[in-house]
Amino acid sequence: MKAYLTGRPQHVLRSPAVVFGLRISLILTGKYHLYYSVSTFGSNVSAIGLTTNITLDPCDPAYRWVDSGEPVITTKSGGSYNAIDPALFIDKFGETTQYWLTFGSFWGGIKLIEINPATGHPLYNPPVLHSIASRITGSNAIEAPFIIFRDGYYYLFVSFDYCCRGVNSTYNVRFGRASCVTGPYIDQNGLSMMMGGGAQLTWPDERWRGPGHNAVFLDNDDRSWLVHHAYDAQDNGRSYLRIHELFWTLDGWPSLTEPNCVDVHRLGLGLTADWTKDCHVDFDDFAFLANSWLNDFDLDDLASLADQWLHCNDPQDTNCKTNR
Repeated sequence: MKAYLTGRPQHVLRSPAVVFGLRISLILTGKYHLYYSVSTFGSNVSAIGLTTNITLDPCDPAYRWVDSGEPVITTKSGGSYNAIDPALFIDKFGETTQYWLTFGSFWGGIKLIEINPATGHPLYNPPVLHSIASRITGSNAIEAPFIIFRDGYYYLFVSFDYCCRGVNSTYNVRFGRASCVTGPYIDQNGLSMMMGGGAQLTWPDERWRGPGHNAVFLDNDDRSWLVHHAYDAQDNGRSYLRIHELFWTLDGWPSLTEPNCVDVHRLGLGLTADWTKDCHVDFDDFAFLANSWLNDFDLDDLASLADQWLHCNDPQDTNCKTNR
């Protein structure tokens, strides 16, 4: 694996806005869709944007991310929800396919809107907003939604509590299920996720802290995999990507241990595989950053950012360096 990197622009170090929450989603209309978030940390002055590419191979001459030029959805200070942490869900039933984008962090919780597959933007204007999960008492720390469909149910995964604190992170993954994509999502104890419900799936152990912000992958062998990040107490709290096999009980609930095991609180072993190369990329060198200051007006007109992404996929470029 090769990674072509650039140094982080100095203005990004002092800019109040950050780009994060990146997810490359399934192909729509022959293109890869990457939904990303722009926000100021700790506020809901936020926007979700969309950029597309026809290939994921950086060596392909056609490799280039093209921004849609306008936000998918925005939120402002004083609003009741937060437009970050997007995740696309494609719902196929019979000959009908619907596209949904779920998102949200803190504030009023997790939202869901239907997407137009031709544009990657909301199907309706204004978007029809569905509320599918929230925390109504105590902390409102809920974010990072992800939806899958399995055996007649829609499963919603979210993260509770706090990331980004190294070994002191309290992140954990929760889940519920519904017979309709718009909810209501109910956990194993019969509690609605709109009322703070959500059965706990991941737990910390002596080494791995704050396991959260997950995705779920269903492979062609009918096996399920949970992907998330966690902080390594044996490596100064560095954040690592973790992959675990996800099992299912006889009554259709996910678990990180096999259904007949008792110890459901302990994370299982990570997925083992023959990785041919291992490439570590520091965020200080991450190339997918906006090469300008981000101001409030940018959240209403992402065209101002469309031509400002840094592209560095040419190994002969003197501004790039190669990690092997």
